[in-house]
Amino acid sequence: MASRDLEKEYDPREWTTRFGSAKELLDNHVEFGNKVSDGNRYAINCLLNFPYGDSFRQRLDIYGVNLPTDAPIIVYVHGGYWQGMNKHTSSYAVKPYVEHQAKVFVIDHDLCPDVPLTEVIKQFQKAAERIFNYAVEHNSKSVSFIGHLSGAHLITYLFTDEMIKRLGDKFKLIKNIYLISGVYDLSELKNTKVVNRDNLLSITDANVGELSPMKHNFDHLKGHNIVFDAFVGSVESPTLQKQTREFVAHLKLAKLHANFHLMDGLDHFNIVEKLSEINYDITQTIIKNLA
Repeated sequence: MASRDLEKEYDPREWTTRFGSAKELLDNHVEFGNKVSDGNRYAINCLLNFPYGDSFRQRLDIYGVNLPTDAPIIVYVHGGYWQGMNKHTSSYAVKPYVEHQAKVFVIDHDLCPDVPLTEVIKQFQKAAERIFNYAVEHNSKSVSFIGHLSGAHLITYLFTDEMIKRLGDKFKLIKNIYLISGVYDLSELKNTKVVNRDNLLSITDANVGELSPMKHNFDHLKGHNIVFDAFVGSVESPTLQKQTREFVAHLKLAKLHANFHLMDGLDHFNIVEKLSEINYDITQTIIKNLA
């Protein structure tokens, strides 16, 4: 595939026809995220800016703090290609799950190029470890994760040998993993300007394999009863659709329970915006699996 095509393949703004321009699409997504997230912060009992690290962005928000102590936990990890978005704009996917008796954690992290991608991964793992400690302290029934684009990528780093050892018995709390429009192989992305101009992600030939979940071995998860559901919109680039299909196949090769879902008529942005809707297919799947 030619380099000029890769720029479009990895730019989710280029594939939807809902708006007249990429800027209008992104502006609408940010406006939606701010409006719904602000409403959730006002209407739902929450604890904001709970620290898990030293920097300003190493914070998480907890929604549903008034629910029963042992309520199941859902963790939302925002997208933005590791260089954009934040928890303040990305707390739209909260209300339906709190209303069905789940606490929802929304994670923030430092962004590239302020830190390299390797550091973003470490911060996600640190945040996850803090959430699992909370889950044990509160006798939570389970912990499930939802990630969008780069958030889906980060979630796969729950499953490194090192992370599993760090979590110990707490790892058994993981129930469901929901990966939405994720990117799992950074080999091509590394050379794009739209995502990695001037190598702002600090990807090298030496670390691109480490940074690509498609290159990881998941065989060690066979004994764990974790269900992976990976979603991508039909109005997304062929590359993102292909990456999702291939990552599900990669998990299945490791004999894991993994499902591919092509969401008809949805693009990269409304596929997650609709998580705020109770009757949305993905929302219903998540709520059903809370039982």
